[in-house]
Amino acid sequence: MPPRGDLKSVGEYDVLAKLGEGGAGVVYKARHRETEEVVAIKVLLPQQAADAVVLKRFEQEFRATSPLNHPNLIRGLDYIEADGTAFLIMEYVEGRSMGERLEFLGQYTAAEAVDLIAQIGSALDWLHDQGILHRDVKPDNIIVTADGVAKLTDLGLAKELLYDQSLTRTGSALGTPNFMAPEQFRDAKRVDRTSDIYSLAATFYQMVTGEIPFQSSSPFDAWQKKTKNDLAPARELVPDLPVHIDRAVRRAMSGNPRERPTSCAEFVRALSRPPESDSEPRVDLQWDRVPAFDSPSDADAWELVFEGGDAENPVRVDTAGIRQFLKNSNVKSGVGILARRRPIDPFNPLTRFPEFSDILSAMAGRTPGGPRSASPAGSKSGQTPSPAARTRLRLELVLLAAAIIFLIGVICLKL
Repeated sequence: MPPRGDLKSVGEYDVLAKLGEGGAGVVYKARHRETEEVVAIKVLLPQQAADAVVLKRFEQEFRATSPLNHPNLIRGLDYIEADGTAFLIMEYVEGRSMGERLEFLGQYTAAEAVDLIAQIGSALDWLHDQGILHRDVKPDNIIVTADGVAKLTDLGLAKELLYDQSLTRTGSALGTPNFMAPEQFRDAKRVDRTSDIYSLAATFYQMVTGEIPFQSSSPFDAWQKKTKNDLAPARELVPDLPVHIDRAVRRAMSGNPRERPTSCAEFVRALSRPPESDSEPRVDLQWDRVPAFDSPSDADAWELVFEGGDAENPVRVDTAGIRQFLKNSNVKSGVGILARRRPIDPFNPLTRFPEFSDILSAMAGRTPGGPRSASPAGSKSGQTPSPAARTRLRLELVLLAAAIIFLIGVICLKL
């Protein structure tokens, strides 16, 4: 029986109301005739049910959700195929999607957003520990109750890490372009937990800014911008957003999976760090001795070496220490500094890490994402012009004098 607005029953369930409709199916509220348990029933549209791959993925959603036992995940209760379509019986949650809430009420406060993302992050880490990736984390797939409990739903794109039935073709992309990680565009079959972390951060970005990330971009343009970290910082849209939150979002939405946090818990810790801990400690600013802090936490630890230095003995330091070092040293634009988050990662130039893009941009004479500022030669900036700048200035003056002499000559001839 195809799903219609007047659907009356499904198996032992009586339909009470239609809750919503999407591109793949319709969701109803229903009640079991004997137990009186209230459930949600997702029904595939006939054209979707006719596709064997879609039907198998729908069944996989039930297999993925039925054993779930986490307070922030919606459980699958039963799966029924009848009358040419499929029905997924799910736990019913009284609430509305985060996407609807953003559409009608606008952005969340930073504190509200961190609280809800912490709940979803806990659910994702639990899924990852079970060997399951979600692959479609976004506001529309999060339901929030009146009591502020967030529930992650829609595991239709979920991928079991240890048991993959190859429903995703190599080289195909699955997910929602605005929220999915750039590597997911290339091959949804080869993603890992850092892809879910990217989507979680993109969801947080919309929560605090009210703007869908990469909204005006085509999927191809979005992919290009994601790989280049070409997105307006959240703090640019919300100036009073705490600096540590802005940095945490930039890192989690890095185009390079290796530069992201290794767990949702690590991302949430970076978001939750109280403002006073963001103060930057006093450091020794000698170029050949970056100070190692007493015990930087694993969630905020970096290993640094200088280009051409001893990579076997890196210096261990935290984010605040690196930023303070850059502010007070005479190292220009971070050139020559290599960094990594984990010992298993390769060293990369510090300029590639979004946590330091604002301060490195300022050191290079420009604002993040803005044009390079230029000081006129000889300006009173407190710095002596370089020999090259002085030579260029002399040349410009000679050319200017020659042009003036030429114009005077022309005027005299006319007189």
